[in-house]
Amino acid sequence: MDATTLLSLLAARETATAKDAASSRDRLAAALAAGGGLHLDHLMDEVLKAEGKAAPWRQLMNVIEDRGVSQGLAKMRQKATEHLVVYGIAMSTSLVTNAARLAELDGLRAFLSATSGMEVDEEATPEAEAPVEEAEEPAAGAVGKRAARRLPRLWPEGGWNNPLLLLAAALLTVGAVLGSLIPLGLGWLIAYLSRRLTPAQSKWAVLGLPGTVAAAGVVWLWGRTEGRWGDPVAEGHMNDAIAETWPWVLRTAAVATALYLLWRSRRPHG
Repeated sequence: MDATTLLSLLAARETATAKDAASSRDRLAAALAAGGGLHLDHLMDEVLKAEGKAAPWRQLMNVIEDRGVSQGLAKMRQKATEHLVVYGIAMSTSLVTNAARLAELDGLRAFLSATSGMEVDEEATPEAEAPVEEAEEPAAGAVGKRAARRLPRLWPEGGWNNPLLLLAAALLTVGAVLGSLIPLGLGWLIAYLSRRLTPAQSKWAVLGLPGTVAAAGVVWLWGRTEGRWGDPVAEGHMNDAIAETWPWVLRTAAVATALYLLWRSRRPHG
């Protein structure tokens, strides 16, 4: 088939899997907001599976933007195959990590199966018939785009590359909104056990960021005690001030970790 038709098919599949993943996340968030229940484990499993299926298609569309349809599809299929070979059946001591890894591998297998036999028919693909001199005119603009692409970005380009980190960020966000310790604990636990983060990154997400926020909370209380800012803490009412402050410290720490996990999830893999 020609490149345009193939791109339409791939884009439609990416859209469908993204919708399924979003629906599964919404169902999990609704269940958490309702206080969980017997089906919570099932919903979390649905999120992992849906994200595992959607991730390769998101990555494919990003690769196609850089390499074109034919080369992008071939590159993504090669990457998926290598990923399956490298990971094999290696397992972790964490049930959550194992479930996420199996969902990711299942998603890669489904992607390879769905794209098997898909290729661009070069004879059916219309070639650019513009004269050489006309094609050379935007060359300077293309060079500028390539140069701009090399500039460092605070929020990296690319799709969401890891469903486990996305699940952790979602749990932390839900826990911060509801003030519930259960999703907060689950979110930090997943972040700490995730193999997609280096040990240093895991410690920073689970200990460094919350510790920094806690230190800021201590400084805030100290400033109130010394009369430097905020409402002064009355003598003998420090416990009341701590009880008033620590929920906001916990929520801020959760949001900070969630944003960090989202940022790490969008980091392109090598």
